[in-house]
Amino acid sequence: MKKLLITIGIVAAIAGTALAIIPFIQVANSSIWLNETFSVPAGGHYYYTTLSAPSFPSGVPLHITFELAGTDNIDFRVMNEQNYQKYNSSQSFQYYIEPSRPSISRLDMRWVPPVNEKIYFVWDNSNSYSSKSVSAYFSFDSPVIPPIWSTLGLLLIFGGLGTVGYGVRPPTTSSSLNSIRIGYVFATLGGIIGLILGLELLRKENSEDKFHGKAILVIGAIALVTYLLQFLIWSL
Repeated sequence: MKKLLITIGIVAAIAGTALAIIPFIQVANSSIWLNETFSVPAGGHYYYTTLSAPSFPSGVPLHITFELAGTDNIDFRVMNEQNYQKYNSSQSFQYYIEPSRPSISRLDMRWVPPVNEKIYFVWDNSNSYSSKSVSAYFSFDSPVIPPIWSTLGLLLIFGGLGTVGYGVRPPTTSSSLNSIRIGYVFATLGGIIGLILGLELLRKENSEDKFHGKAILVIGAIALVTYLLQFLIWSL
């Protein structure tokens, strides 16, 4: 039973680590998406599009920045493939209200693209008799809003560490069995209750209680700090 708990805990922690870091790797591999200066022809348009529908990291803001040379203005429209085909055929079309803008010279904003659409970013110069130069730089933000499954990854990490701690020295009936179990649960969740139970166990004379009290305190403190940091980063 002891070896089984340790094995389960290690596997859970490894799986949780993978879940927690995948969003960071995903964004790092696609940080700069567009860095180009181009000319939009008079009476026409220029577009940039994703290669396929699911090409954006889920839930990660795309930082959209571009600027026109001089005092020129242009219409900026963002639409899916179906509406771009209508637009290109001079049919009635729809576009995303955000981040589209009419008659602007520059734009600097963040927008979370839909992941199941092929997106077209269109600089519309159809109402002008002169070409216009645009310098565009699109990049994915650092993973300041990780997908929700990274939080699940953290739960697996701390739950796995708690399982390892429980397995290294399985508590007996002579110890505070229920307090130890509840303490590991709340330590995994990063709850204050876990820290309180860890302190209470640490004050007891029983060596098993002291061992698990230390483990619960360490896991609970690290988990609490990690969850708070994630919350603060999430709210930026």
